[in-house]
Formats: sequence, structure tokens, C-alpha cells
Amino acid sequence: LSLLDFRIYYNMYVANFYSTFSQTYEQMGIDPSVSYSEQTCYFDESKTWADFFVENTIDYCRELLTFLQQAEQEDVSLTDEERGAVEQRFEELADSLRSDGEDVQQYIEDAYGRGASMDDVVRIMQDVALYSKMYSHVTDSFGYEQSHYDEYYDTHKDQIDTVTARMASFIYSDGGMSKEQAAEAAEAFDAAATDEDEFERLYEQSLSDELRAYFEG
Repeated sequence: LSLLDFRIYYNMYVANFYSTFSQTYEQMGIDPSVSYSEQTCYFDESKTWADFFVENTIDYCRELLTFLQQAEQEDVSLTDEERGAVEQRFEELADSLRSDGEDVQQYIEDAYGRGASMDDVVRIMQDVALYSKMYSHVTDSFGYEQSHYDEYYDTHKDQIDTVTARMASFIYSDGGMSKEQAAEAAEAFDAAATDEDEFERLYEQSLSDELRAYFEG
């Protein structure tokens, strides 16, 4: 893997990160206008965001190259139509940029890294397409069909569809517990209710006469 290719994959990973966390990345404390090597990673404070992006890009590239090697061994490749679809997508992008008066090469370098060309990006994207195709080829070979999942569900539906939820309320009011007292009572209840039997015992014990009358009708 060349440095240029890694740079392209790195920038693709970063772009995908911002797309995935478009609504929350600011809360994570990451600022795209500041060097990632100067910012602490939200997921691991012992690392910078630069460390995070590099490590994840390496993991992605390792998996992608493994699948590409397997594709070569099993003679799996993109069809001319599949390769052409990638080329057409970037040709249309270039046409759109030119019609807007933008510099295509500058756009590519801004998006994918210094030194990257349109041909480089198309080549990388064709490899990504082959990776996806090979990934599907491998998973399909496992032989699991919808009927297998349906059969498993039908056999285990009692366990899969069962959810047990219990709730205890601690109400505060002007004439009763204060908000702080209700919060303390709720925390004490949560710590003590270690199983269902204890939950029910504590719940019965915690009901005031007024609440007991309300719940029992």
C-alpha cells in the first residue's frame, strides 16, 4: 500500500466519520479546523484524534487488502459494467465541478489528500467496490438464507419476544416528599432491589396509603 493510497483511504475514513456523526461530532469535542494531532480523542483520552483516524484507517486497509487478495485467488473481479459505473460517477462529478467553475484537481486534493488525482481516486473506489463484492461473495457462501433465520425465530420466539419491565414511582409534591427526597428514595430503592422478589417486596413497602388506593382501584 503506497503512502498516496493510504492518504486517500485516510481522508475517506475521516469523511465517513463526519457523515456518520454529523449531528454529534461537535459534542465529542472534535474541531476539523484544528490539527487532529492536537486534540484528545473522545473515545480514548490516551490518544489524539489523529491516532484514532490513523489506527482505524490501518484496520480498514488491512481488511480490504485481505479481501482483495482473496478475490484474486478465487478469480472474483468487477465486471466492465461495475468498473464503468465507478468511472461514470466521477466523470459526472468532474463535469458538475467544471460547470460551477471549480478546479477539479483542487477539489480532489482537498477531499482526498495532497497529490491525489481523479484517476487515483477512481482506482481506489474500484478496489472498494471489489472489496464489497468479495465481502458479499464470502458471506453468501456461508449458506444462510432467510428460511434459516425464520426457523430459528419460530423455535426461540418465546425467548426473543419476551421483555420484562418493572417500574416504581417516587412522587414529590408540596405536601409530601421534596424533589431531593424522592430522588434519594429512588436511588436507595434501585440499590436494594437486586432481584424480582426483592423488587416486589420493596415496592409494596414503598406504596403510601394514597398510592395503594389509587393502584388497587
